[in-house]
Amino acid sequence: MCGTVFGWPALELILKKEGIYCALDDESCKATQSLKFSFIFTVSSSVVNFVSFPWGIILDRHGPRMVHGMASLC
Repeated sequence: MCGTVFGWPALELILKKEGIYCALDDESCKATQSLKFSFIFTVSSSVVNFVSFPWGIILDRHGPRMVHGMASLC
């Protein structure tokens, strides 16, 4: 998920060109499209930050080998 969040600007350009969240080709549709993409980015970056905290605690307590093993199962 982190790669998608950090690569979001490039992905957003592609999605806009494809017309995702925009059925019409007018200005109101493009404004709505930008708002939806901003909301998606805000939610996903917040989720990444909240999920990183427990992983940091596990990393401190059990070490990198355990965290890598757990992350490979996800």
